[in-house]
Amino acid sequence: MGLAKFTMKDPFGPSAIFEEPDSLPSEMEGVLDKSVNADIEAAVENEHNHINKPLVEDEFLSLFDSLIRQKTPLVITKAHQGIILQHKINTLFVDNQRVVFEIDVPPICAALEGRVQLHCQLFSRPVKARVIDLSLSKGMFSLSGFSYMKKPWTDRLHERVQPSNPIYVCMRYQGKDIRASLSDLSNNGAGLLVGKPESRELRFETNSCVDIDFQISRAYKWEKLGGAIHYQQFVTSSMLRLGIRLYPKLEQSHYLDSYIIERKAEIMDHLEQIYYASSIPSGVENQYF
Repeated sequence: MGLAKFTMKDPFGPSAIFEEPDSLPSEMEGVLDKSVNADIEAAVENEHNHINKPLVEDEFLSLFDSLIRQKTPLVITKAHQGIILQHKINTLFVDNQRVVFEIDVPPICAALEGRVQLHCQLFSRPVKARVIDLSLSKGMFSLSGFSYMKKPWTDRLHERVQPSNPIYVCMRYQGKDIRASLSDLSNNGAGLLVGKPESRELRFETNSCVDIDFQISRAYKWEKLGGAIHYQQFVTSSMLRLGIRLYPKLEQSHYLDSYIIERKAEIMDHLEQIYYASSIPSGVENQYF
């Protein structure tokens, strides 16, 4: 049984917020063979010595071909609805400007679209690539467009999730009530989307105090949740994303933790539903796998 080829919509358009990948899972530590063959060492050394000169596509394909012979494991990272998905993957083969991988947790494949990041102890930095083919039922996917990321990954201290439905927020700032939309939430931070202030007198300043009110459901409601503006960036010419550092009280923190655990379970359950739905025969063969 095959699946129809997925048509991927790039989530990194003008209005998208790029999320940096998190740290490498501890299970990967120490699993690499120290006797790395010469061509892998040469490729890695070349990248270190020419850090400002990016590898071309053919050099990446050659590197992955070497990793296959060495049976070197990789880790894939994908940000999905706020949470970070990470898992070991196996490199199967290199074919015509693409590399084919396999993952032993097929439901995670349901989140693979657009850009992903690859991690390996042999890489000086994470490698970014684009998903071009995907088979949910087989747990296989292919990537192309490889390049090193400019920044290293950093640890995320708190789990982050995106709400399932649009959530409006009332943010009090400098004595004014400002309407915003909640894009993501963690125990110590919130991402808010706000319109660019029309008044020149109103400017968002880093480290300025705010407090926010919002309700996700009957069970989850926060009032006067204190925080400060941590950063701001333009999403469009008329839209800003504000990163709010939250300073919740004890009870507020408890409800944040409870909601985030619940929402993460919903996200993972939805991925499993997509995967199991893919096992229903469709009569259409996948165009690649």
